[in-house]
Amino acid sequence: MTPNVTPFEDLKVLKHQIPASEVKLLLSDIGIVKPQWRATMYAMSHFYNTLHGVLTVTNGKAAICFGHEENPGKVTYTIEKGDLVIILAGVAHRLQMIPGEDFEIVGPYPKGCS
Repeated sequence: MTPNVTPFEDLKVLKHQIPASEVKLLLSDIGIVKPQWRATMYAMSHFYNTLHGVLTVTNGKAAICFGHEENPGKVTYTIEKGDLVIILAGVAHRLQMIPGEDFEIVGPYPKGCS
């Protein structure tokens, strides 16, 4: 049986801006993740061994490299305030700052993880 997969171009994207001061409360209220920090991202490649990361950009914008910098298959995306990024366990990622930007994210982990 072939799964029914919706093509990307048919997906609907909704934009709803949540103030940075309310992101941690909203994520806590959902009850699946627990916001644990509000800061920038490491500038060196790092990854999560056993959990997926859910990052919400609360200020500024930055380029993020996914895949180790020496990986020929790496990709870099610019993310900005209001974006939510899910990083799967084992995927290396690092910050590439954009000059003049004050980049900040809220980093929650699934309940029971740290």
